[in-house]
Amino acid sequence: MVNLILVSHSYTLACGVAELAEQMNNGCQIAVAAGMSEPENAIGTDAVKIMEAIESVYSEDGVLILMDLGSAILSAETALDLIDPDMAANVKLCSAPLVEGTLAAVVSASTGADLATVIKEAETALSAKQSQLSTETQMDDVQAETDLPPDSALTFSWTVQNPHGLHARPAAKLVEIASKFSSHIWVENQQKWADVKSYNQLIQLKIRKLNTITFHISGSDSLQALDGIKQLAENHFGEKVEANSDNCIQGIPVLGQTSQGQAVTFKQKFAKSEYASKLNQLEHVHERVQKAIHQTQQQLAEITNLPTLSENFSGVFQAHQLLLDELQDDIIVLLDEYSLEEACWLVFDKMIAEYEQLDDPYMQARALDIKDLRHRILHNLAEQPIQIPRLHENDILLADELYPSTLAKLLNTNFRGICLAQGDPLSHTALLAKSAKIPLIIQCGESLMQHQQGDKLQIDWVEGKVKSL
Repeated sequence: MVNLILVSHSYTLACGVAELAEQMNNGCQIAVAAGMSEPENAIGTDAVKIMEAIESVYSEDGVLILMDLGSAILSAETALDLIDPDMAANVKLCSAPLVEGTLAAVVSASTGADLATVIKEAETALSAKQSQLSTETQMDDVQAETDLPPDSALTFSWTVQNPHGLHARPAAKLVEIASKFSSHIWVENQQKWADVKSYNQLIQLKIRKLNTITFHISGSDSLQALDGIKQLAENHFGEKVEANSDNCIQGIPVLGQTSQGQAVTFKQKFAKSEYASKLNQLEHVHERVQKAIHQTQQQLAEITNLPTLSENFSGVFQAHQLLLDELQDDIIVLLDEYSLEEACWLVFDKMIAEYEQLDDPYMQARALDIKDLRHRILHNLAEQPIQIPRLHENDILLADELYPSTLAKLLNTNFRGICLAQGDPLSHTALLAKSAKIPLIIQCGESLMQHQQGDKLQIDWVEGKVKSL
């Protein structure tokens, strides 16, 4: 990752800029080389301080030095003469304004952009302020450089609720999420366009509260990108947004927020060794893997076309289908060294771990989708039916976890609601339940599963309390 050095005559000024930049930072190292060494932090610049800062954050991906004025430039040039030439080749001085350039650079660097891209973002950062304070000339220049999306691009529209619109922090969060995908992502606001992976272009688009913006996505992972952008928008681009209380009339509800019913217990997860003996006795394992993948594809296609599933969520299961061919190849490669059961768990565990280790909580929650796929494929390999709980009007479903595809199959069933021992509020299970207005409580703990089938329960859906009657 490209790292940054802030050079200023004033130590206090540089620290203030660094503090501001940290609000949008996601892994980039920022070093401050400001003020004089003697007396400490006096106004001025020191080439030795800058040299030491370079050495402390040096990366082969590159180091970008942003400066305020005058001798800061001369001191930075002198520092480059003091360090190893091979190291100096990866260090660049930037003409961008210190504050605006640093913010644009840290957002770009945090996405993993290369040094040239980070420099470009920093050096065009002032245009965002110019476009906000002047005529449309600056934005028109951006429009001329922005290719428009193809007609085949996937689209998603959202009305912005953030009180200050997409200002610095939510814009930085949007760039961060968009940069995780290879697809090209545009956003349209009031007939103006921007590349979502460019922080400067986003800021120039002047997205304000109640603006309806439209995302256009085109590329090999467009479905996954669309899902990531949707989840971020639904969570207000990482900001806490209070419900609008304007013109709100408060009354006293007659119907309470609790309901009573009987427990239906359901075990969603299964042990790693549950199907081991059956899987490892199979013959023609390559063909069996291909058959199980095909069967899973058919099941997902059936779920995608469920009339009770909204268009927003049918894309989730289409994305699952896209993963299957890649998973099939990965499993077959491992069969030369591992049993069929071991190969399946290795492939899925690796992908689950990759999602769980991501910094973004919205993407971490996608690990449940991979567990859902693993569940289906292992059942299909072992030729075991995939169980769906049978529910009636007065039933309350208690489960350790619930996969999105299982809930999708329950959308046409009338029941009281769901309580989970585990769960993630950003998972597709939680979001699907919310969309379908199915009461749901998550993270009740393992003691939830001590309830027996048919137990009488009272659930407070607002407070998240489960009480035995």
